[in-house]
Amino acid sequence: KKRTIAAIVCVAGIVGALTATAIAQSQRFPDVPPDHPAHAAIEWAANVAITTGYPDGTFKPELPLSKRHAVVFMERYYDQILQADQSENFNRGDMMVLLKAINDGTIGESTPPVSMTIGKVSASVFRSCGLRIDGTIACWGSNGHGQTDAASGQFSAVSTGNTHSCGLRTNGTITCWGFNASGEADAPSGQFSAVSAGVFHSCGLRTNGTITCWGDNRNGLTDAASGQFSAVSAGGIHSCGLRTDGTITCWGGNASGEADAPSGQFSAVSTGGGHSCGLRTDGTITCWGNSYYGQTDAPNGQFSAVSAGFTHSCGLRTDGTITCWGDNAHGQSSVRSVPNSVN
Repeated sequence: KKRTIAAIVCVAGIVGALTATAIAQSQRFPDVPPDHPAHAAIEWAANVAITTGYPDGTFKPELPLSKRHAVVFMERYYDQILQADQSENFNRGDMMVLLKAINDGTIGESTPPVSMTIGKVSASVFRSCGLRIDGTIACWGSNGHGQTDAASGQFSAVSTGNTHSCGLRTNGTITCWGFNASGEADAPSGQFSAVSAGVFHSCGLRTNGTITCWGDNRNGLTDAASGQFSAVSAGGIHSCGLRTDGTITCWGGNASGEADAPSGQFSAVSTGGGHSCGLRTDGTITCWGNSYYGQTDAPNGQFSAVSAGFTHSCGLRTDGTITCWGDNAHGQSSVRSVPNSVN
C-alpha cells in the first residue's frame, strides 16, 4: 500500500516524540498550511533538521513515502533528537506496532477483552479503556509506555489521552498512568468530579468548580481559565471548559481558531486534535477550529451528545442513532450498525 509522509507523522504519536511538539504555528512550507492535520509535526521535524523539504521550498505532504526517505528520516531522528544509537523509550516492539499501524490502521484498540462487561468506554489513538460495572478499569491496544496497564482500585470515570490515561477514583482523587515525559500522568492531589486526558497534558474539574491542568504547558496548555465550570475537555493542542453559566472558554494553542469558542448557551463541549465541538442547549451542534477534513461541518438535527476526535467528530442524535463527519481514512466516520440505540 502507498503511505504518505503525512500518514507517518500522524501515527508516529505512538513513539511519543513527533506529536510531543504539536504546537508549532509558523508556516515553513507553502503546501502545508496551518490547518493541515500534519502541520505542527512537519514544522517540528523541519525545525530539528529531520526534514528540509524539496529544493523548490515545498514539502509535498501527500507524496508517497519511499523506503529511502523512511530510513533517512528515522536516522536523522536518532542523530538529531536522541543523539544516540538506541532509545530507552522506543523499543523493537514499538517499531513493529508502528509499522502495523501504518499498514492496516489497527493494533487491537478496537478489540476489548471478550470477558469484559463495560459500563463506560474511552477511546484514543491506538488504545481504548473501559470502566467495568464493578468500578475497575481495563485498557487494551498499544502498550509501548504502559498506557494499557490500568491502575487498580475503584473508579467512576476514565479518560484516554495520546499515550497516557487518567481515572477518577470513587474517593474523588485522580490517578494517571502511561507516558509521562511532560508530567501528564502526575495528577495533582485534591478532590475532583471529572478528568480529561489530552495528548501530552491532562485537566481535572475540582469539586469546587475550578479547573486544574498539568503536563505540557507549551502555548499555555495547562494555564486553565479561572472561574466556575461544570465540565472540562483536554484536546491535542488546546482545552475547553463549560462554565456554569452555559458559555464555553478555551485556552492553549489557537492556530486554527480552535480556542475561539463561539458565543451562546451550551450543555457540553469536546476538544479534538485541533478543533472543538459544543452541544448547544437547543440540541444542535456547533464546531470550530481546524476543518481540513470537514471535522467542523456539523450536520443539522437534534443531538444529546457530541465527541470530537483527532480529525473527525461524532454526535449522538436524540433518536439514539450516531452521525459522524470529517476524516474517514480508516472508517472512523462510517458508523457501524448496532442492534440497539447507543447511550
